Amino acid sequence: MNYLFIKTCHQDFYHSFDFTPVRVLGKGMMGDVMLARSRDGSNLTAVKSFKKNSLDAGLENQKLFFNEVDILLNIKHKNIIGNIMAYDCPREYVMTMPYYPSGTLTRHLPYMTAYVIDKYLLQLTSALNYLHSRQLVHRDIKPDNVLISHDGDAILSDFGVACLVTTTSVSIIGRMGTPGYKAPELSDMRIQFFDFYSCDMYSLGALLFNMVTRRLVSPNTNYLGSVRHPLTDYGAYGVILEYLLCQYPQMRWNTTNLYNHLVSMPHMANLIHEQFGC
Repeated sequence: MNYLFIKTCHQDFYHSFDFTPVRVLGKGMMGDVMLARSRDGSNLTAVKSFKKNSLDAGLENQKLFFNEVDILLNIKHKNIIGNIMAYDCPREYVMTMPYYPSGTLTRHLPYMTAYVIDKYLLQLTSALNYLHSRQLVHRDIKPDNVLISHDGDAILSDFGVACLVTTTSVSIIGRMGTPGYKAPELSDMRIQFFDFYSCDMYSLGALLFNMVTRRLVSPNTNYLGSVRHPLTDYGAYGVILEYLLCQYPQMRWNTTNLYNHLVSMPHMANLIHEQFGC
């Protein structure tokens, strides 16, 4: 970790940089994400705080803060949150990042079109492939953690529980994830070793299911039962959902499998050229 990228503040963030909090954008275990405006009104930014409110919680939030900052300062992809700044303030750690007025994918689910679903799936596949090729896993992919840019692109965010996967970490980096998006093996206490790349792919499958059904689903939803039901038709997404939501990790598609399948779909050709120029 390069601590030179973390600036020390002697007051709270808002006084130090002449910003005013506007409203809460989101809440988390470690603190809130606030929309803040510079006092001259020229700049809006999202401010994520990690409280130092008690010894145990403060140490855990410190770990989460340094982990997220370390990862985000060392990656760059057009569909991953970027342009962050980090600060060590007296009562909290603070990370600032771009503000996306369009909000998260959750807000956009009811208005999904086939084109937008294809576009977001392609962009998130590209973002995950970038991370996985660098031995990084996100571990909490869900609609609330996908921001929508002004240009209508999907931006993967919230890397608080993301981590580097090594041969010594496959059993010790925890069973993180959100119910309904977390791979089933993470809830099986008999299993001690995980393929965290495969866990990310399951989460992507659950997110795709939300996009295709255009709504948030219950954490207890039987995804495959719904996909295989004779009265439901998920069209071209059916086979993708089957392979991403497979209960057996070793049989799930990885990012290469998924990308190759998307490339093979005739209707994706123009979108792939639009996104990647090929």
